Amino acid sequence: MKWLISKRRRMLTFFGSTTAIGLIWVGIVTQLFGAEIRGWLLELWQTQPLLLLLLVVVTVLLPTGIWIIAEMSRPNDGSTNGPGRNPEPALKRYLNELMTQCNALALSDLDATDATNKQSMPLDSVYIALHTTTQIEQEGQNNQSGRAETRPLTALETLSQQQPARTMLLGAPGSGKSTFVNHLTYRLARAMVDAQSLEDLTDWRLGPLLPIRVILRDLAEFASSSEPQSKEQSEQPKQLEKLALLQAFWLKQLTGLTATEALPMLQRELEQGRALLLFDGLDEVVDKDVLKRIAASITTAAAVYRKAPVLVTCRVLDYEREPLRQLDGSFRTYTLAGLTKEQITEFVKGWYTELAQSGRRTPEQAQKDSADLQLALAERPELGDDLAPSPLLLTVMALVHANRGRLPDAEATLYYVCIDLLLLRWRKQVGNVLTPLNLPRFQDADLLALMARLGWEAHEQAALHDPNDTKSKADLNEKMVVGIMAETFAAYADDRRYDLGQKLCESLERGNGLLLKRGPAIYTFPHRTFQEFLAGYYLRSRDEEYQDLALERSQQPHWQKALLLMVGFQVFNDGMVGPPLKLAQALLQGSASQQVLAGEALLVIGHERARTHKRQLIEPGGLWTQTRDALLQIATQEGQPPDAPASLRADARGCWAC
Repeated sequence: MKWLISKRRRMLTFFGSTTAIGLIWVGIVTQLFGAEIRGWLLELWQTQPLLLLLLVVVTVLLPTGIWIIAEMSRPNDGSTNGPGRNPEPALKRYLNELMTQCNALALSDLDATDATNKQSMPLDSVYIALHTTTQIEQEGQNNQSGRAETRPLTALETLSQQQPARTMLLGAPGSGKSTFVNHLTYRLARAMVDAQSLEDLTDWRLGPLLPIRVILRDLAEFASSSEPQSKEQSEQPKQLEKLALLQAFWLKQLTGLTATEALPMLQRELEQGRALLLFDGLDEVVDKDVLKRIAASITTAAAVYRKAPVLVTCRVLDYEREPLRQLDGSFRTYTLAGLTKEQITEFVKGWYTELAQSGRRTPEQAQKDSADLQLALAERPELGDDLAPSPLLLTVMALVHANRGRLPDAEATLYYVCIDLLLLRWRKQVGNVLTPLNLPRFQDADLLALMARLGWEAHEQAALHDPNDTKSKADLNEKMVVGIMAETFAAYADDRRYDLGQKLCESLERGNGLLLKRGPAIYTFPHRTFQEFLAGYYLRSRDEEYQDLALERSQQPHWQKALLLMVGFQVFNDGMVGPPLKLAQALLQGSASQQVLAGEALLVIGHERARTHKRQLIEPGGLWTQTRDALLQIATQEGQPPDAPASLRADARGCWAC
């Protein structure tokens, strides 16, 4: 019955057509055979009306019945909802999985005093609508000079600026790109599953759409394990050949959800413009051969599914310095802006309101904590003005403040404290994970060092690879995790090292908030910046190798954030100024990008600390003036990529001005 109801439109159309044909047929017959037929029908109506009605019903319904039987026996191609393998439940499983994945706020399940509460904070309860740096005129509002007032274009509005949307959304690390994708995916999926309205999704103009989210790091991993077809092997048109990678990836994902029947529906909705394609994290595709295939898949999907809106996210620096990520200029670019004071306040209030509603705080305590955090951000411009506009850093500060009641002084220290809290919560949740290892000399600090080694290896996988090896990726497989752990444990109990590594790895399955299990044997960090911090934390411990390793990686955009976090931790946590100053001196002798990195490192160190360490550094002819001269030269030259791209000149101006 449910199937017949789902077919009602097609069935009524068929029924109506058959009825019309039947009536036309009756009219033709009566015209041909004249009064005899009309007299016979009239006599039948007067003597046996039920028999006449039965003849009419059979005449009309028999073809409809034959059609229904044919539909029931026809193999389901996903465009119908016939009996047997019904794609509707498959689609619902897919959407439910999206809702589960996308509405859990990363890191939010951290509370050192409440380790028994394992429920993540819903993203939807604290999400703040993001703005872009693009300004648009406000209708009907003019300033004193008569010019129209402007306001920021919101991230959601970027998808309605062209029809259909071809949007490249750029942002700094932690600017909320993935969070925006996740929240939009969740809201669209929820609207389809629960038949909810999207009216409260401010600035959304496209109506209900089926969200199809593609995490490009996952697609890159899939691409690296599936070789492209050679020209001799492929007989498909070029466009379909480029799309095959994406379709095979979707099939693999749906197979894992036992939802393969949903694939034709996804494709049909895309073809008809009733789906939204969201490609998240183009910056996380590092290998050039794989990047070529991924970029081709995105542009081909946009061409084949020409009615469907398409969104791609990428870090600004990676986009500007790699032409492949610019997708031939076919996508309109927008850049996410930092959070405003009002948005920061709204987030803090929403954060503590949710803590109260989930029972983690009393309403009174939540209100007090919210006011305390707002006051701390207002009184400390280095946090409120410099760090809080980043959605990721604001979330980290809220986590740290909720657990420590105070905020650290620097970004690197924020990550360190947050990681320390994550590991503390893990130990409280599952019992001290170190106890079963029976290694008295392996302490909490050693566990952090082990996590740092894993962060280093993950970052190496993404950034340092053989150019001919297309299998490099940012995730860690279980074999690698166990192997690294075994190497660490060899110094404590060589004969048990693999057993110990396996035990500790198994405890990760219960979740430690820092190294997350994403698949049957795949581990990753909650955000790339945590991976970058851990990679830098590990690098700083390499003693004599430290500077050489840092210099080797300093020209790669993928490593620059990690190196700056390392410098920040050395300065603010270790109280060490000498090693980062020495590194800045070495960077100054390198390429233009290395010289800009030297300037950024000196900004972290600070003029006063450098002067205290060695006065000559800030005197004429010293490191400070040498760096300013180099940055000025870069900022004012008219070179073109790769010598002096616009983004590098802008970075140089930013450092030189400070």
